Amino acid sequence: MIDGPIGLLGLGAYVPDRVMTNDDWAEYVDTSDEWITTRTGIKTRRVAADDETTVDLAVAAAERALEDAAMAVTEIDEIIVATDTPEVYIPDTAPFLQQRLGAREVPSFDLAGSGCAGFVLGLDVARSRALSGGKKVLVVGVELLTRLMDWSDRATCVLFGDAAGAAVVGPTGKGGGEFLSFTAGTDGAQAEILGLEAGGTRRPFTFEGAERGEHKDIVMKGREVFKEAVTRMAAASTRSSRRPASVWKILRWWCHTRPTCGSSSPSRSSSAFPTTSLPSTSRTTATQARPRYRSPSGKLAKRAKSPGATWSF
Repeated sequence: MIDGPIGLLGLGAYVPDRVMTNDDWAEYVDTSDEWITTRTGIKTRRVAADDETTVDLAVAAAERALEDAAMAVTEIDEIIVATDTPEVYIPDTAPFLQQRLGAREVPSFDLAGSGCAGFVLGLDVARSRALSGGKKVLVVGVELLTRLMDWSDRATCVLFGDAAGAAVVGPTGKGGGEFLSFTAGTDGAQAEILGLEAGGTRRPFTFEGAERGEHKDIVMKGREVFKEAVTRMAAASTRSSRRPASVWKILRWWCHTRPTCGSSSPSRSSSAFPTTSLPSTSRTTATQARPRYRSPSGKLAKRAKSPGATWSF
């Protein structure tokens, strides 16, 4: 077991060049910028080029994360890809990424079907690998959902886009950034509120089904998903943040650096978070969504720490 801190060594991201606005969507479905913005807050999203695939996005993000970590790909001991839009059904997307990057023949596998939770789950797995053997693990979250969704379904099509993010996880050394805690869980009873059935063994892919567009029939019950997401993430964030005694001190420091938390100056002695009681659910969720991580390269404060939380259903 490693005694020192485990955290982020490097970060990278990639988004395709094409920007699709809300007004652009009005050419495909009965919608408007006002309708989308008031309901989702989304103004634009990125769409992959016709010659870009899931692995292309993943490679670009991974290379930037390795550059940020000042590491060669041969130093990577494991690769985890979190995606619901794989390069192919078999094998996993991670082996394609391993080959394209020129990595050693290290364990490379996918975390599939986890949706928004996948990347954080990948970080949690990577942390355990680093703790147990000092490994350096590349974690990539990538989605190319515009290829999977139904562009005529107004309820879902305006929500999705294409992008990739990557992180190198490993021992950060004395004084380095650190993962303090993770909380994860699953409620399989809620599986029906978000998913795509066609193509699995329950509902095999057929020519007739393809003609009906079943392979792009993403089910998303918005109200139920929103309720579950807010409730689960607030609870998971609170549980995760309660574990280490020092977390609230870190959140207090973080809040002082953010004007929206109620303090515009990090030098002020007042705190938006009391040190002896839990913050409100809304602030817990906001803080959880935007951890103040910086990489050792200085591009991204070296001593920033954050808990992690995720929930899947």
